Amino acid sequence: MRLSEAGLPQLRHRASKALVGIGWLMLVVGIGLDLPLQTAITWNVHGASAFSARYIERTLNLTVFGYLWLVQMLILLIVPPMVASLMLKQSAPSHVVDGITTVSLADRDGILGPCHR
Repeated sequence: MRLSEAGLPQLRHRASKALVGIGWLMLVVGIGLDLPLQTAITWNVHGASAFSARYIERTLNLTVFGYLWLVQMLILLIVPPMVASLMLKQSAPSHVVDGITTVSLADRDGILGPCHR
């Protein structure tokens, strides 16, 4: 069974789409601000010092958290396009199968336009 057949919920309403978008934005901001927070904790610095490139570079290169933070950011970049493509496949018309448009020979005045005899 393909993932698109397993059933991702259809987001048909504008409010649902907005809620998902706001959720992803909050997730990106939260994970993004997690790095300076961990930097402040790891190197015992406070305030704007946690945003300095020197400490952030150390956190990314010298801690396990830095590796995991990079993995989280990559997942945040990869998952939304995958979900969007799955949702587009679910809402595709019946004549589109896996990105290939199929046309029935009996299709009169449909995709092919008026049938000429």
